[in-house]
Amino acid sequence: MAALTYTGVVSATLSPNGKEIILKTYIGLQQYTRGANQTIAEALKNKYVALPYKMEPQGEAVCFAANNTGYFTLSEKGFGSVVNLYFYRKK
Repeated sequence: MAALTYTGVVSATLSPNGKEIILKTYIGLQQYTRGANQTIAEALKNKYVALPYKMEPQGEAVCFAANNTGYFTLSEKGFGSVVNLYFYRKK
């Protein structure tokens, strides 16, 4: 469908309005804007914007807030005793 310019995608999310896509790797977040009538595969061929991301141990998940004011990331517990849920507010 499409070849990305990076590897290691561990999670992805589609915004509630369907206009934004975030792909998560262990080291970063890439946001794509989805144009009118564009499929997800087509949108992933667009240029992406790197989003703010605080490195976390074994960060495996990303999702948009239900009200689309930002996005959350979450790591697996792994060998740690605490799991943190991070929220990044849209600017």
